[in-house]
Amino acid sequence: MKKYLFVLAVLFLVVAPGLANASVLSRLEEVVNSLSLIVSQYQLAAVGAINPSGLPDLTIKNVKLVAGSNPPAFTMDICNNGRASLADIGKGAFTFYAATYGANGYPSKNYVSSMGGSTMIGLKNGTCISNYKFTLTADMATEYAANNTVTFSADNTIFESDETNNVVTYTATTTQDSSLVVTNNSPITVTPLNNGNNPIVSYTASFNIILRNDGNNPTYVPSDTLRFLNVSRNPSGCTASTTISNVFTPSSSGDTPGAYAIPAGMSRTFNFSGLISKCGPAATYQTLTITGVNYGTSIGAYPLTVTSGLGNLTKTVSF
Repeated sequence: MKKYLFVLAVLFLVVAPGLANASVLSRLEEVVNSLSLIVSQYQLAAVGAINPSGLPDLTIKNVKLVAGSNPPAFTMDICNNGRASLADIGKGAFTFYAATYGANGYPSKNYVSSMGGSTMIGLKNGTCISNYKFTLTADMATEYAANNTVTFSADNTIFESDETNNVVTYTATTTQDSSLVVTNNSPITVTPLNNGNNPIVSYTASFNIILRNDGNNPTYVPSDTLRFLNVSRNPSGCTASTTISNVFTPSSSGDTPGAYAIPAGMSRTFNFSGLISKCGPAATYQTLTITGVNYGTSIGAYPLTVTSGLGNLTKTVSF
């Protein structure tokens, strides 16, 4: 644009002989520069950047999973790194976006909301709304439980000084963690069930496990024994007849109907009971072994397993 304005000025000089002196050229240069600045500011106004001092730069930082939240909830800082606020460019809100992922790896379930208010639209120069909390909807929580990934985004439709930093993807770790340890357990004890004058075909079984949380955040174990314990049977086809079906522990703060909480630095004793039964008419023995304890850092998802410290928890009975 500046180039074309200068050409017009030169044409003016051509048709106005006698004006082409150094002072006139210098003055025309100043006029061209002023006109160029006006055009640039007009172009910014056309896309909403009506404050010539700068543009907004929305970004999301420090995304964290809220320990023990069910459904999963996250905290984050919503910031504006730009020199202009949303209010400066005439915006009363921005769009907050969250998405989880389907089996095909693409965003599937999403949440979109308009966020405004005087504090939000007044942010600029690196200021933030700290610890904004967002809780996944039910269908998003289902997808998150399957792949542990969620994406958050600030508004990418507002003209900003940096359009590359709007999106943050959070992926929870599912690697083995040593925060939960087995500190003690009692051997499996069995008692034959009275079968009258007939041979014994079943035994009651009981044992306990003491778990300690050596991590910095609460740890959760499922109240459903089928999810709580990993069990091995030999012969292996006796899942229904040989099972650990009951667990008891005194109630504690943080417990829910589906999970028991173990606070950071604390221990908890769990008492288990079940049944070891004959597997088929020809079976002469049955072995039950506890091979793992499943746990997690949020209620409903237990991707971690502790396997050490369970050496006493095996029992063979004869029929």
